[in-house]
Amino acid sequence: MSRQGPSENQVLLRRFCGDELFSVGEVSVWISHPGDGEEGGTLLNLEIHTRELLECSVVPEEERPLRDPRPTMEVWLPVPTLTPSELVGTSVHVKESYDASRDAMNRLYYCEHERMWGIDATFVEAAGDRCRVRLSGRSCDINHYSGDKPEAVVSADVWCTIPPQGYV
Repeated sequence: MSRQGPSENQVLLRRFCGDELFSVGEVSVWISHPGDGEEGGTLLNLEIHTRELLECSVVPEEERPLRDPRPTMEVWLPVPTLTPSELVGTSVHVKESYDASRDAMNRLYYCEHERMWGIDATFVEAAGDRCRVRLSGRSCDINHYSGDKPEAVVSADVWCTIPPQGYV
């Protein structure tokens, strides 16, 4: 498998030993507004659930995924607005995996929760109350938590529904 990134409604996990491509099952959305004394603005929390493994180029066999892997990504993105059409063209970079001031953790769940960092997201399209987001971030490899293998890059191209008035 040789591709630049995932197509619409797909998640791509690029590992040191090959790629795993998944279809997107569901994208859950939560909104976090700053409370009294909290720093920062509104955060858009996307929880991206995969449905099925579409392609796998991972070798050797012992590095291949579980029998029915369904990874989940959870990312917190600072956004200037909750109006989908106004988000189009907005790019966001989240350097760290955890924002302690807001208790917001970016992570990849495959077999265990692992932190994600260096997240870049761009809102590329809107239709009514929905937005299309392309994003990528880094995590440790799913089979090597010690850091003895190169980082994995996880990327997604998903549609999400922004709740009316920013409420869930």
